[in-house]
Amino acid sequence: MSSSVMTKKIFAEALKKLMLTTPFAKISIVDITNECDMNRNSFYYHFKDKYELLNWIFLTEVTETVNGDRILEMSNWDILDSLCEYFFNNNQFYANAMSYEGQNSFNAYFRELLELALKEQTVDLFVNEEDPIFKEFCVVFTVDAIIVTIERWIKNGAEYPPEQFVSMLKRITSLVPKIMDMGK
Repeated sequence: MSSSVMTKKIFAEALKKLMLTTPFAKISIVDITNECDMNRNSFYYHFKDKYELLNWIFLTEVTETVNGDRILEMSNWDILDSLCEYFFNNNQFYANAMSYEGQNSFNAYFRELLELALKEQTVDLFVNEEDPIFKEFCVVFTVDAIIVTIERWIKNGAEYPPEQFVSMLKRITSLVPKIMDMGK
């Protein structure tokens, strides 16, 4: 492991430790550097701000968790299983990270990444749809529903184990057509 990656991991561990007791919005760069006994210049050499550090933690750890080498071979459900397992095991950290809404927020970063991944897959579901406006609406609706559900689960303390949560997602996606036909 390069010294740059090791230094980034030191900052990451400091932020993770701080977020166990302090809201993300109240943590400063000084707090992070003091926690790991590093200097600000070193922090800014590796990250432009604490948001970039938070996003780096997510991307690095998720890639390790989901097994980035074979992610292209995995089904969406397998990726979602791994992602939810990761969030479950790091729930306090990500509930704190998602509590901050605003510019450069983790929520925006998470949504952007997940939207890119899901959009690519979801577009294939509507390949026979001829109306491009409706097709885009379907993709956005599906992606938003999944993202909002995951965010709510995390913010509520991941009250269900990841296997149960993903199982419920699978069940509801199969029930949506029946639910929408109710009341006819």
